[in-house]
Amino acid sequence: MLSQKISNDKNLLDKLNPNQRKELEKLKQEALNEPPSFFEYIEVKIEEKK
Repeated sequence: MLSQKISNDKNLLDKLNPNQRKELEKLKQEALNEPPSFFEYIEVKIEEKK
């Protein structure tokens, strides 16, 4: 199951154009710089929508 998900994720990444890859990398770096409480806040908001 996990290997299938990784394969699917890799296929999606392969389909990105260079500009999309650059934007994804930028967003990834921004996310890594966010304090942990930011992600907890997002998780709470997602759960509230369910």
